[in-house]
Amino acid sequence: MLRLTRKQGEGFAIDEQTYVWIVRTKSGRCELAIDAPREIRIRRCELETLPGDDRGEHEEEEGKPEIGVSSSVGLNNHSDCLNDELVAPDYTGFAHPAHQPIRPS
Repeated sequence: MLRLTRKQGEGFAIDEQTYVWIVRTKSGRCELAIDAPREIRIRRCELETLPGDDRGEHEEEEGKPEIGVSSSVGLNNHSDCLNDELVAPDYTGFAHPAHQPIRPS
């Protein structure tokens, strides 16, 4: 298992197409933005079926649907991130962000 420490505005790449950004931290919680291909399934861990659980393997908890990935986050060009240059978009309103370097050059 890999453990990372990130600050608000920082992110990381999982592969060439999947990126995670720390949008906000408050009261011991963090808000994440995930940019990934639509075919990648993203589920909260607490929705996974536990041993002895009589629900079906793919049955979802009532009122808490599987989380899909939206392309509206607007992260499209991450070549800088893969070259060890982390970039943090401005997530104000989750509009299509202009990428801004986190670290000074």
